[in-house]
Amino acid sequence: PFVVSYPMIAALGIVGLFSVKMWLPAYWHAVITGLGYFVKSRLYHTIAEAQPPSISRLMGGVGVALDVAFAFTYAWLFAEYYLKRKWETVYILVISTTYLYLAVKAARFIMNLGPFVAIIGAYGIKLFYDKIIDIRTWINNIKYSRGLKKLYSGIVSKDFWALVLIVVIVFPNVHLAVDAAIPYEIKSQIDPSYKWLGAFGIDYTPTTWVDALRWLSSQDSDLPIEKRPAVVSWWDYGFWNIEIGRHPTVADNFQNNYYPAAKFLTAQNETAAILVLAGLIMRAVDDDLNPILSENERINIIENILNANRSTAESIYKALLKYEYYPMNLTDAVSLYRAFREATGRFIGYVIVNARMLPWDIPWTRTIDHPGIFGAPAYLAGYNVSDFYEVIYNTDHGQLNASEYSKLVSQGERVHVYSESLKYTDKFYNSMFYRCYVGIKTNTLYLAPYLSRPGYSLKHFVPVYMNRDVVILKYFDGAVVSGYVFDTNGNPAKNATVAVLVNLTPQGLPQRYVVLDSTKTNESGYYELLAPAGNVTIAVIYGQQGNEKFVGNVTLSISSDQAYRISNWRIENVNLTVKPTTISGYIYYDKNLNGKYDPYTDPLVMSATIEIEGIGTYNVTNGHYNISVLPGNRRIKITAPEYELHTISRGIGEEPLNINISMTPRKVNLTIVLWYDANNDRKREENEIIKSGSFEISAVNIPENLAKTTSALIDNGYANVTLNPGEYQIIASFDINGTKVAIFRGLNVTLEMDSSTIYLELQRAYKLTVRALMENGTAVSTASVMISRLGTNLLAKTLVTNDTGYATIYLPSGDYVIYASYKTTDNKTYVNYIIESISKDTELTITLKEGYRIYGKVWHDFNNNSTIDDDEGVYGALIVVETSVTRVFFAISDASGSYEIPVLPGDYKLIIYYIDYGIPKTKTINTHIGGNYSLNIQVP
Repeated sequence: PFVVSYPMIAALGIVGLFSVKMWLPAYWHAVITGLGYFVKSRLYHTIAEAQPPSISRLMGGVGVALDVAFAFTYAWLFAEYYLKRKWETVYILVISTTYLYLAVKAARFIMNLGPFVAIIGAYGIKLFYDKIIDIRTWINNIKYSRGLKKLYSGIVSKDFWALVLIVVIVFPNVHLAVDAAIPYEIKSQIDPSYKWLGAFGIDYTPTTWVDALRWLSSQDSDLPIEKRPAVVSWWDYGFWNIEIGRHPTVADNFQNNYYPAAKFLTAQNETAAILVLAGLIMRAVDDDLNPILSENERINIIENILNANRSTAESIYKALLKYEYYPMNLTDAVSLYRAFREATGRFIGYVIVNARMLPWDIPWTRTIDHPGIFGAPAYLAGYNVSDFYEVIYNTDHGQLNASEYSKLVSQGERVHVYSESLKYTDKFYNSMFYRCYVGIKTNTLYLAPYLSRPGYSLKHFVPVYMNRDVVILKYFDGAVVSGYVFDTNGNPAKNATVAVLVNLTPQGLPQRYVVLDSTKTNESGYYELLAPAGNVTIAVIYGQQGNEKFVGNVTLSISSDQAYRISNWRIENVNLTVKPTTISGYIYYDKNLNGKYDPYTDPLVMSATIEIEGIGTYNVTNGHYNISVLPGNRRIKITAPEYELHTISRGIGEEPLNINISMTPRKVNLTIVLWYDANNDRKREENEIIKSGSFEISAVNIPENLAKTTSALIDNGYANVTLNPGEYQIIASFDINGTKVAIFRGLNVTLEMDSSTIYLELQRAYKLTVRALMENGTAVSTASVMISRLGTNLLAKTLVTNDTGYATIYLPSGDYVIYASYKTTDNKTYVNYIIESISKDTELTITLKEGYRIYGKVWHDFNNNSTIDDDEGVYGALIVVETSVTRVFFAISDASGSYEIPVLPGDYKLIIYYIDYGIPKTKTINTHIGGNYSLNIQVP
């Protein structure tokens, strides 16, 4: 009876499932979880075709009309089974339901579902045809019709639907089939408008992969395929490696060994990568799938090779089993890998990486151009993809990463995205994938095929093949090459960078060199390097990464036996000779911040010490140095009493090199307190301190005369500022309980004042109101009013008049020069000045008179051609204008050396302050002004 049999069957099923899970876990994973598809394992989250398809993709994949026919027939089959109990119906329903479930779970199963959609849909159409359509009646209706009414009744009869089926079912499916059969690369040749094609299709298989693997298939041809060195690459390419490359593979398309492949590609150094290979070889099995080495044998090998105690060896063994990094030096990792190779007879000797994995973006495009699939191995190795790189959204809310963007959107914010870009981390640049594929650090990864140096700075993985998409590297233990570097006089060259280089000729790309192992020579000039098999160059290198220069080159031919340390693998006395050279230049302060030394603008550092790595320490006076050095990448340290420590690295060859070194003045941290003696008792009291507000401190020192302004914010009476040593001015006013107070003074900042507090007393302030008028009484707006203290050194404040011609300032009592000027749109100049003693609130009217301009360039004839060239202007020269009474105006030359001074007619003395190779100098010119005057001032 079913009350007995059904529960028994259910119980047996549960026991059976439990037994399979406990004693046959591989079958449980394969059958019950659908190889991970049903449970969506971590692996299947990284496979695009394993993701659920959209409903449009699911229906479009087999044809929309056919899908509709399938849906109606599928429902009808349930009714048919209920009515007729036919076993054929049960069979079709079970199979189609299974594949429908699979297709809904993963897009790749749409192909499996397709035949059943066609069969069931066709069955439904057949039922429709048999029950509804009668072709003969339809033809007769058309044949014997008379008049439009009869013709109409014939066409719209049920027989007409036969044609509808053809149009709805046959035509669309034929069209979709044709579309799917045409590769994307040639669709535009058939349909340039893209109106009819593009919904389905596949790409051409890239020839670069086939070319690379055909090259690989020609390697190790003296060995049977199963005995050749294996290849580590991403699992997508495992079958390719075997079928076309004719080499064993570590990971394959059945996802075997995807985890160690991921750990290798994301390894953060060469040691970690080699330990992954050691862990794989350690677990090698024989032809009967039994481990070649027992657990005890594995641990013994670790003990013996690394001279480790048992406990440490067991810890290393556990790490190798999990493909985890265990801290050790690279030499030990190589020795361990070699020992396991020798013990098992297995060898992983190649690495293949390709462009499909590389994420890159063109900066001026709106979206990410090539997201790449590097995120898959990163995720499967247990990392967050953002550990390596992340998408940055450039929005109206600023730059946002993915989490910040999602958070704003989830909060209901409207975020407009202008563009997307990629931000890489050091972890990405350090990954074995990046170092194998690109090598050198760069942000322009869209140019990787042209810029890359695959395997750069890797000691054991050497690029042996490259094309536009694929790089193949080969593993070597490395022959040990050693020797000395001498100069032409026989002296040892210490701290010179010596490297092993190989030439790489990519298919269809420019030839390039790759720097592998490199080291610095010791005090006696000795070096030791690892070299791969083949023709290699040993040289002293210098310059930037990826753009090195070489001197003292020696070429060696190294055999495989040497590179795998089978025989004669120590190659000694490979000595290099290099020629000494000189480096010279100026040590200066880049006053105009243009990144170069301007002898008539930038002051020299008159006393400094230069320490050149591997060469010596030298004292520099008068700002210039000239030192004999040996080639190499040299670290240069410069110290000077009033400047920050400056360190640079330069590649030095055998030709003289000029290096001008810019220094940064040491900073002075000051706390400034402003106060006003309200009760005139000459004591500073708490209620007399300015508690809040702000003021500006401007640099005015000669010849350091560029207007560098620092804003100081007063917080509870204290204003903390950081300044370079030099002369400054402070001009500000405040209100204390209705009393106006002001400061108009200079401040000499020295290094000795660092971390000190200075108290500056304010004075009673008076309101000065200046109005600028034309001679006809018209108010002048936007006139420039320079107010300077009579007899002081360049203390000045410039105001601009408002629409009614007024400008206002609060000043302490004293004598001031008020200099007003205005330039019209037709380049006419109006000017006037007043000398006024301020001791009360004062209103002044300055009537501007027609004046003239003194203008031109301050320049130095660098090329001695007696002509002012574009790059000969002197920036930052100070031109002071004096009358017979006082200084009335000053101007500073701009980046091109140009200046302009508005003056009244009369006699003037111009004093030009400038710098001549670090020495402050002045030049005086007496002139009479009776019109606009072009005056180019040449400084010697």
